[in-house]
Order: sequence, then structure tokens, then C-alpha cells
Amino acid sequence: MKTWLNFDYFRCEPFELNFRFHVLGGFWPLETKDKRKQIVFSIFSYVCYFSCTSIVVTQCLDLFLLRDNLIKLARHLVMIAISCAVVLKGYLLLFNIDHVNQLKDEMTLYKKTRTNPRDVDILEMSNQKILTVVKTFYSLTVPCVLAWIAYPALDSSEEYITPFPIVIPWQEWTPTIYVCMYIYQSLALFSYMLNVLSVDGIFCGFVMRIIAHYDIVIEKFRSLDELESFKNENCFYGYKSFRYRTDEEVVNAVIGDNIRLHRQIIHELNIFKRIYRNLSFVHFIAITTTIATVIFDAVIFFRGFGVETLQRILYMGIMLWDTFLYCFCGSVLQEKSQELATAVYSTKWYLTRPKIRRELSFIIMKSQKAPKIYIGRFFALEMSTFVSLLKISYDITALFYKMTH
Repeated sequence: MKTWLNFDYFRCEPFELNFRFHVLGGFWPLETKDKRKQIVFSIFSYVCYFSCTSIVVTQCLDLFLLRDNLIKLARHLVMIAISCAVVLKGYLLLFNIDHVNQLKDEMTLYKKTRTNPRDVDILEMSNQKILTVVKTFYSLTVPCVLAWIAYPALDSSEEYITPFPIVIPWQEWTPTIYVCMYIYQSLALFSYMLNVLSVDGIFCGFVMRIIAHYDIVIEKFRSLDELESFKNENCFYGYKSFRYRTDEEVVNAVIGDNIRLHRQIIHELNIFKRIYRNLSFVHFIAITTTIATVIFDAVIFFRGFGVETLQRILYMGIMLWDTFLYCFCGSVLQEKSQELATAVYSTKWYLTRPKIRRELSFIIMKSQKAPKIYIGRFFALEMSTFVSLLKISYDITALFYKMTH
């Protein structure tokens, strides 16, 4: 029996893996009929929620108490941006749990129903891409987590009597309370990182599956050229009676399957946009604030390269890579849609029966208007947005610089 308490829990296909990590981080309901495990997991989930939320509150309180210190202001803005983004993204995804489960179940069911070997290969290739993204995410995260947890041992400052992974006010406690708080914060960091990685891994998993569905439709439309030439050759040699009907039936079957799959892709994209519209907006606000304040802290108030600076640089690197993947996936979706329009148009769609012709013309028009995943309702997820994000971060840093000089 698979449970979340043993390693069998993680033996699944890459598309499912990110969902299970999200459950482990305490941000997703555990589906089990075992009441004991459900109670234990509910307590663990509550502690993760409470630890993440309470650290946001303590950071805001510390920022208010130390608002006249510009160095601490810059550093605490980073932590508030990180903490708020993680908590809000987790809650926003949980708020859309019905849509997420619907999209996940539909994609899983579609994979199980495909019997064509080439379709199965394309879906397996998407799994390998998802696995590569997951491995990259977690490989980049290990040094970041180590820097956060090892902070008390490596960076002792005169400003704090007992430094924590996340600095909070009123740290003059006994060793026992300190150890408890250290474990408490380490649990929060564990939940933070699993949330960041799993939420963005789920995003990439959905996109890779939608791209795989696009590839299947594109390849099937391109295969119609071979069937058309085979039909013409049979007609040329006079074998029209049997093989012509066979080819026509195959063509109609392929076109019908492609029309159904294209409708499913549109349905998946609509659900996907609904899930990630506000979530991506929170992510981009957090990364903009993080980049600006880290550069502000490192350039303007540079006092040596310490563990605290390393923490923020590593996290900023993860967020930049993460944001790049967001924008790259959005651009690839648009390119695949345009590629589908070209593939359909090259199949002599205008020679088909009126009913099929209407469906194919709809696919062409819908695909030429490339699907865009919007950040809130302001920007589209594409590579130009990534460049704009860096420019906005630079403008915020320049504004901070003018305020201090």
C-alpha cells in the first residue's frame, strides 16, 4: 500500500510527483481512508501553515520596529516578499483545488486512453522533460536550503544574540526555547521550499502535457499528407473501389480525433489560465521585489560577502530560473499553437466536406490567435515579459538609490 510515510509514495510518473511533494509540504489534502494517518497529517499540515504564516507576521513586525534602518528595511522586504509569495501561492492553489484536480484527472485519463505507439512516445517524452525540470529545481534548491539552515552556525552577528535561519525580534531566550524555535523555523523553511518547487513543478507539468497534446495533433495532421498521396496514387493506377474508401475512412477518423483533441486542449488551457492567472501575478511581484532589494542591499550597503547575502543570492537565482521557465513555457505554448495552424492549413482543408471544413477553419483561426497566459490581467507569460521584469527590478533599485542619496 502506498502511503506518504515511505519511499513507495514517490514511485510514480514525473507528472504525479510534484503533486505528491505538494502534499508532503502540508499544502494539499491527503487522500487516505486511514483516520490515524489523516489526523497525523492534519497536525503536520497545520504546523506548516502556522509556521509559514507566523513568520510573515514576525517579519512585518520586525520591519515596523526597525523601519528607520535602511539596511534592515531592504533585507526584511526580501523576507516579506518571499514569505508572502509562498503562503499566497499555496493558498491560491488550494483555493482552486477543484480545477487543479479536474485538469490533472483529465490529463491522466487521456494518457491512459492513448493506444497509438507514437502518441505514447510523445507523452513519455513529456514525462522525461518534466523529470528534468524537477531534478533541476531540486538540485538548485539544496545549496539554498543548506545556507538558510546553517546560518546560525556560520554567521554570528553582534546585532543578534542567537541568530536564526530567519531573523525575528526578541531572541533572548533560553537554549531549550531556542532549539524549539530553530526546529520550528526549519520546518517552515522545509514547507517553504517544497511549496515553491511543487507549485512551479505542477505548472511546468501541466504545460509539458499540453505541449505534448499539441505535438500529437500536429503530427497527425502532418500524417494526412502521406495518406492523401497514397490515395492519389491508387486512383492513378485505377484501384479506386476499395482502397479509396479505406483511405477516406482513415482520413476522416484522423481528422475527427484531431478535432476532439483540439477541443480538449482549449478546455485544458481555459482551466489552466483560471488556475495560474492570480498565482503568477503573486509570483512576479515577489521576484521583482526580491531582485530589487537584493541588488539594493548588495550594491549600496555592501559590508562583505556573508551567509545572509548568500541566502538571498541563491534564492534570487532559483526565482530567476523559475521565472524564466514560466515565461519560456508561455512562449512555447504560443509557438505550438501557431505550428498547429500551419499544419492544419497545409492539409488541403478547403477540399473536405462542409462540416469538417468548418471545424478545421475554426482550428486554424483559434490556433492563429495564440493562447496567452496572463499575469493577473496585465502581462502575458512570454520571453519579452522576462526582460521587462528585469527592467522593472532595475528601476526599483534606481528609485531606492535616489531615496538614499
